[in-house]
Amino acid sequence: MLERFESVNKVGLFEDYSHSPGHDFGEVTLIYGENGVGKSTLAAILDSLRERNAREIIRRRSLPGDVAPTVAISLGGKVYTFDETNWDDQPPHDTIEVFYPGFVTRNIHAATAVDSDHRRNLCELVLGRKAVEKVTRLAQADNHGQRVSKLLTCEDFREEVVVPAGDLHLASQTFFERMMLESRDGKAS
Repeated sequence: MLERFESVNKVGLFEDYSHSPGHDFGEVTLIYGENGVGKSTLAAILDSLRERNAREIIRRRSLPGDVAPTVAISLGGKVYTFDETNWDDQPPHDTIEVFYPGFVTRNIHAATAVDSDHRRNLCELVLGRKAVEKVTRLAQADNHGQRVSKLLTCEDFREEVVVPAGDLHLASQTFFERMMLESRDGKAS
C-alpha cells in the first residue's frame, strides 16, 4: 500500500516538498485540486516508480533545470528513492496501479481501421499488458515490411480480454464471459 510521498524535490511544481507527520495515505486516498497544482505530476511519479522509468521524472524537472530532481516514496513498508537519474529499486508490478496515460498505452491497443483481409487476424481492441506487447510486436513487424512467420490471432491472447470486430470474445472461459453470455441470452446468474 502507498503510505506517503516522503519528499519530492525539483519535480514539476514541487520545489522542496517533505512529508508532514500525521498525513499518511489510507487504504483509499483521494487526491484532488484545481488544474495545474500537481496531481498529474504525482501520478507521473508513481507511474515512473512502477515502471522504473526515469524519463517521466526527468522531463518534469523544475525550472530552472540546474538542480536534479529527487523523490522518496514509502510503499509497502519500504522507501523507494529517485536519486537524480534513476530509482534505487522497483516494487512488484502488482503493488501499485496508476491510471495514467502510460497505463493506457501499455494496456490498451485499439486498431484504427480493419479491412476484410485483416479482420480474421487483427483485433480492434486488446486489453492487458501481454496482449498489447504482442500486438505491438506484430504491428512493428508489419510496419517494417518484415515477414511474420506466424500471424497472431485473437486465440493467441489467452487469459487476456480481447474485443474483436463486433462483440465480446474472451479467449478463455471465465466467470465474466459466462455472466456476459447469460446476460445476452436472457438468463439470470
